[in-house]
Amino acid sequence: MEEEGDVATAFTMARILSNIPISRGGPTSLVIYDIHALQERFYFGDHVLPCFETGIPLLKQRLHQLPDADNISIAFPDDGAWKRFYKQLQHFPMVVCTKVREGDKRFVRLKEGSVFFGRHVVIVDDLVRSGRDPY
Repeated sequence: MEEEGDVATAFTMARILSNIPISRGGPTSLVIYDIHALQERFYFGDHVLPCFETGIPLLKQRLHQLPDADNISIAFPDDGAWKRFYKQLQHFPMVVCTKVREGDKRFVRLKEGSVFFGRHVVIVDDLVRSGRDPY
């Protein structure tokens, strides 16, 4: 939460999922893919056993299957995404961006790396909030 009235979505979702009834063998196993922040694993109650997985191996597998897999760069729109996933994607050239606010406008600017004309760029982020363009 950043301001009063914001919804604490990760905590709220963990509380909802923690109310899943306990199973016969003990806590109910719950598989969660790409939880936003690893510390969120501590939000869950004792009735569920969260198992954290990532979809990055599936992404890597698919990218390596492409006929021009050697022509792909990975772009991270901010440091959070880079910190979360860069170790798993080191085989690919990387670009790290930063999000900048100037008044009411928001921009994504290049921070590190470069993308050359003609390369495919796959954007990997650590958070997806909606399908709309926030910029």
